[in-house]
Amino acid sequence: MKVNFLTFFWGKKYTDGHVEILFRALTEYCDFNFDFHVITDRLLEVDPDIHQYELWNDYAKEKKCWRRTRVFESETMSFLPHYFALDLDILILPGFPELVRKVYDNDFTLCLAENPAWPDSPYSGTMWQVGDLGKIEVIWDEFNRLIKEPRNLPLKQLSQNLKKKGFDGSDSAVMGLCFKGKTVPVMGSRDGIISYIFHIKNTGRLDLPDGARVVLFHGQGNDFMRKDMATKYGFVNEYLNKFKYGKGGM
Repeated sequence: MKVNFLTFFWGKKYTDGHVEILFRALTEYCDFNFDFHVITDRLLEVDPDIHQYELWNDYAKEKKCWRRTRVFESETMSFLPHYFALDLDILILPGFPELVRKVYDNDFTLCLAENPAWPDSPYSGTMWQVGDLGKIEVIWDEFNRLIKEPRNLPLKQLSQNLKKKGFDGSDSAVMGLCFKGKTVPVMGSRDGIISYIFHIKNTGRLDLPDGARVVLFHGQGNDFMRKDMATKYGFVNEYLNKFKYGKGGM
């Protein structure tokens, strides 16, 4: 089994260190061969084994994750037709390879958001899996249908209109609209995908829940590389130290 992992890098939210630490964690825990791919808006000073590609310029000035929406277009991603996408703000744990094996041969797999504030917005853009580009391209098609309607522009207005329908986010909101009422392959907390916000921060716990395979530090102000994160959470400090980033990050 060989896996393609894919992540995105743009703007000022993340550093080269986020890319490097994710690659090191995957290297440590994955007991199968993999390639690590980054679609980025600039050349990163990271391990030479990390494959870097230039990010397209679509929606470069927009907030949220509209910029990566083109990833759901088959022609754009023809160079990487089978992959597992990951955000940079996650912690990879020893059980993560089991999750990858479980879903990697699917046509596609979406990640459940499980956000109690948005019960009708089921999906998260933090991670997803693609085995057949044609099956996931409906997201790109739906996005293009939406932006042809003047009432949905600029994209800030599209976000507001999707929220009125119960869908939060950007590309994740389009996923929700696109697959509303349909049964699709999913992965979530029952598979060991832990939300820092919902399962740790909001519950007041300081340790990892049993069965955790990956922790998602999604949202604003939740960067696990922050000094106070390493001070408060022993598992964060241990993670940073293990992958050569001392207490409190770089």
